[in-house]
Amino acid sequence: VIIPNTVKSMGYEIFSEAWNGVMTKITLPQGLKNIPQSCFFDRRKLEKVNIPNSVTKIGQDAFIGCGLKKVVIPNSVKTIGVSAFCECKELVEVKFSKNMEVIEGGLFSECKKLKKFTIPSKVKKIKASAFEKTGLKEITIPKKVESVGEDAFYSCQNLKTVNIKSKKLTKMGNCVFEG
Repeated sequence: VIIPNTVKSMGYEIFSEAWNGVMTKITLPQGLKNIPQSCFFDRRKLEKVNIPNSVTKIGQDAFIGCGLKKVVIPNSVKTIGVSAFCECKELVEVKFSKNMEVIEGGLFSECKKLKKFTIPSKVKKIKASAFEKTGLKEITIPKKVESVGEDAFYSCQNLKTVNIKSKKLTKMGNCVFEG
């Protein structure tokens, strides 16, 4: 599916159940600023999305439960909603915007094939359950991180190495690395 560049905005849950079996790849239009909440909710066959560098916001649950294998989030993106990529069970690679300051709750929760992730240096907050039940093997908490939320890395059973480089870290929630 290729959405033409004339489209500047899209609505909530724009791709209904009917699209689940046929949509494997989508190219979003240049000029699009916002990927709305639940836009591609539970599109299990959706393996690839091209996000243009005009996008500044990805809404809550935007890609929850999709079949994405790799995602490139351009540096233009400054905000990503809660659980935007949660339960993307095939996701193995993420190139993340360098301009993010907050990693929202549940963002990559249950992305079991996600074994490697680089937290951008500008991140100040990692919220609750952000990486819960992922396949991460190693993680580095960058220098500017001030807080890590409850269950942020809960049940990451392959997580063997945690490097905390932050001197600004003042708050860690319950069960951050449990399980």
